[in-house]
Amino acid sequence: PERFHPRPDEPRTFDVAMVSAWDPLKRHEVLFRAAAEVRRRTGRRLRLALVGYPMSWSRDRVEDLARTHGVAEDCQFFERIPHAEVARVVASSGVFVLLSLQEGGNRSVYESMFCGTPVVVSREHRGINLDHVGGPTGRLAGDHELPDALLAVLGDPRAYDPRGWALRNVV
Repeated sequence: PERFHPRPDEPRTFDVAMVSAWDPLKRHEVLFRAAAEVRRRTGRRLRLALVGYPMSWSRDRVEDLARTHGVAEDCQFFERIPHAEVARVVASSGVFVLLSLQEGGNRSVYESMFCGTPVVVSREHRGINLDHVGGPTGRLAGDHELPDALLAVLGDPRAYDPRGWALRNVV
């Protein structure tokens, strides 16, 4: 909580942050499809912050997916950045997403909560305790629900208190 904290004096530079390896298991394509759908329906371009590092894919492969879905110009990529910079990017985002379907405990969800950034997690995810997502922390969403979940969280940020919940329940 000391490193990952809100930055109330800094503007929300990004709408959505995703912190994950460049790997197909992380499902960047689901985010890109959702961003394209939001633009198609509302005309709004979501500003996406993608923080990651090479795994089975390179950053180029993820950038290609963004281009395929027509959202590359809405993406800012951060590769292999220090924890302090990850915290700054997440704290300056309106919502954090975790779209993988299965992995071990994902610390970036809780780091986002400490930053005061609500989370949207795949409803099908297995790895973190999904009871921790909802109410003050954010929302669960299936792939088809993701555009609406992102818009709902971004549209009513005061409805969430992820840091308060995390300080009471995680530390």
